[in-house]
Amino acid sequence: TSLTLTACDMSDNTACGAKIRGKVDGLHVNGGHFDRNVHGLYQEPGAAGLPIINSVISGASFIGNAQKGIYSEQMSNTALTNLTVSDNGNDPTRLWGTGIDINLKKGDYSNLSISNCVVTNCGKGDAANGAGIAVKARGTGNDPSYSATPATLNGVSVSGCTISNCQEGIRLGEPGKYNTGPTSVTLSSSFDANVEQDIRN
Repeated sequence: TSLTLTACDMSDNTACGAKIRGKVDGLHVNGGHFDRNVHGLYQEPGAAGLPIINSVISGASFIGNAQKGIYSEQMSNTALTNLTVSDNGNDPTRLWGTGIDINLKKGDYSNLSISNCVVTNCGKGDAANGAGIAVKARGTGNDPSYSATPATLNGVSVSGCTISNCQEGIRLGEPGKYNTGPTSVTLSSSFDANVEQDIRN
């Protein structure tokens, strides 16, 4: 099943701007607003084999979401580009606040790119774990909660982005879990005034 969202305003909801359940082969988000929700775009955790794949999320805003701007647990061959991701994850009652959180589980994934995005003032609601961008492949290393169905991720590019004033800029892997992925990661972006590290691996 494919899905196209063009210039949609999915803002000011009590939970999610958009919630994805099940496999989507060809999610195309063209502009629009996913602002002032708990999560802007949220992929519902589900069984293995239900990824967002072969997709492009472009030109949209994810602003002022209480916990996460974008959250996914199964994603492959997908590009996030020209997004405005600001003021997400700043509610201190919600843990793991993040602008973009790719938290992969239950499968093998590849080829994720985040390009030409502005990511600012995200993740300040959780001083220990908040971030502008987090990319993780769970279940390896010391990560027993997901070791029965671990994830791999090969091929991540973060390029041309401006990442500023976030709790951390980019986090690779789950803190303290020593995940073996993602692998083949290329980072080429600018960082400014992040509270903790610009890059945490």
